[in-house]
This record gives sequence, C-alpha cells and structure tokens, in this order.
Amino acid sequence: MATKFCHCIPSKEACGHFVEKVHLCAMPSSTIAPLSPPPVLGLTGGIAAGKSMVARALAACGAAVWDADAAAKVVYTTDAKLRERMVLRWGNDVGRFNHEGILVDIERQRLADIVFRSKDELAWLEEQVHPAVASMFDSWQSAKVGRHAPPYLVREAAILFETGMHDRCDLVATVEAPEPLRVTRACERGTRRGQAVNEEDVRARMAQQWPASKRIGLAEVHLVNDGQVALMPQILALHRRMMSLR
Repeated sequence: MATKFCHCIPSKEACGHFVEKVHLCAMPSSTIAPLSPPPVLGLTGGIAAGKSMVARALAACGAAVWDADAAAKVVYTTDAKLRERMVLRWGNDVGRFNHEGILVDIERQRLADIVFRSKDELAWLEEQVHPAVASMFDSWQSAKVGRHAPPYLVREAAILFETGMHDRCDLVATVEAPEPLRVTRACERGTRRGQAVNEEDVRARMAQQWPASKRIGLAEVHLVNDGQVALMPQILALHRRMMSLR
C-alpha cells in the first residue's frame, strides 16, 4: 500500500486516511527542501559615517550582524603565521610580545601608522588578512540556517567594495556623511577611547578608502547620516526592503 501523508491527527479514526509514521531521517533527501542562509545585506560607508550605528539598529530589528573589522582583529590573535609575516615585514615594533618573548598579537596603533600612510603596505596587509576574514564569514553564514535563523544577515565592512565582497551580498547599502563632519566624529571617538587621533591621521585613513561618490554609485541604498536628515526612517525602510527578500 502506498504511504499517504496527512496534516491531521495521525490515525485512521481521526481523518479516514491511513497514515504511516515516517521518521524524517528516513525520507529521501529529494523530499526535504535544502536549508539556505538568509539574504545578506552588505553594509559599508566612510570612516565615522555611522555604519556601526546602523548595524546596531538593524540588529535591534532582528538581523544578525557580522563585523568584518572586528573579525580582522581576531585574525591577528589567532593566526601565528600571519603575525610572523607582519613582523618580518615591519619589524618587532609592530608586534606585541608576552613576558616570555612570544609574539602573541599586533600593536594596532603602530599597524595603523604604517598601512594608512602607504597604499602599497595596506594592499599587502589586505592580501594577507582578507582571505581569512572571508572564510570566517562563510563559516558564520553557514550556521545561520534552520527554524531559528534570523530574517537576514548584515555584513558590515569598511572596505566592502574594495575587497570585492559586495558581489556576495543580495543588497548593498552605504552610510555617508559630509567629510568635515566625519573628521570631527572620528577625532572625538578617538578621544573617548583614549587614543591620540588628530585630523591628519583621520584624513590619511580616509585617503585609503574609496571616495563617497564611488560607493554611492555602486550601492543600491544610500543612507544619509548628516545630523539633518532623520536617520531612523531610512534604517526602517532598509529593514523592510531586506525583509522582502526572504
């Protein structure tokens, strides 16, 4: 007798059909829809434009957020061979050593002083770091499936376009603000963190990123965070657009 399936209570008396109990693991794989990760929003923007603030707001709406910059910092502490290559290239000053003289981390400020003043050095660093960061995202994304998966994922990255990772996103949004305002924000943020950041440092970092006009030209969504245009309605519109991609 061919097996029949019914959404009613599994008994002949309940619905008049014979229903054979079948464990899901025994069902042919072709009958089970493959699990796929939620859609991905690529979120980028200029330095101190407010992309992290947008990411936090989207997280509050239910999205799962992955921070590429934070992941890169983790790579410095977990990849011993990468640390060794960096010290060989830039000297011991860029390394952080423990009391036994073992290289355990990278001095972030020293690293920034080097790479944000030289496009060649920054390009070398990106070649070393970004494959590992991309692999970390893939692992994180593959885990975001199933009944309790978030409605969508946010891939927050300062250099999303520069690394080509925008091609792996379903939608890309860039957060922008006038450059003078971003310089002020970045300096104030550095002061809050106890860092010696001045306008020259900030502009040197900005020079290593694509100009805002180029990001805006490639992104599907442009969010304005200039303190004049209300940001939250823009964030909610972006959230609704991502929800429509599910």
